[in-house]
Amino acid sequence: MSNPAKSADILIADDEPINLTILTQLLILEGYAVRTALSGELAIRSAASKPPNLIILDISMPPGLDGYEVCKHLKSRAASKDIPIIFISALHEPSDKMRAFQAGGQDFISKPFRIDDVRERVRTQLRMRGIGQYSACG
Repeated sequence: MSNPAKSADILIADDEPINLTILTQLLILEGYAVRTALSGELAIRSAASKPPNLIILDISMPPGLDGYEVCKHLKSRAASKDIPIIFISALHEPSDKMRAFQAGGQDFISKPFRIDDVRERVRTQLRMRGIGQYSACG
């Protein structure tokens, strides 16, 4: 269950409560501290009040700011510019993925997502930033 070597603070922003629930449960089981936001505006406020180690960000979050706008906002602020952002979206067009990377995202997960895929992409982003230690077996 909880492993102090893996501890990291992750913010998940998605307007679909079921996605928040599934992702939260997965990441808590991996030993991470998880916060959620149901809108882009709430994600920005949460990241400003306590910058997380990683953000998982949905692109489509009506009404209000979409994930691209949230990412651009976070990347324009000194306190949040270095936080890795993994986009997660049902949008599958190459142009959608390109926009995500142009906005400042480090990775992109397509919905419906696979649990193993999310787990490994989160581990990779955190490992690249020296957060948490993982053995070769995970």
